[in-house]
Amino acid sequence: ASAIHHGVTTAVAVNAALVLLGVVLAANFRRRAS
Repeated sequence: ASAIHHGVTTAVAVNAALVLLGVVLAANFRRRAS
């Protein structure tokens, strides 16, 4: 059970990191575009 929980926690953390990275890249792209 703990292994599954660890996997879910890691997946959520990675997903959040990807979303943050996407937001940062989008912000930089918008700044360059404008």
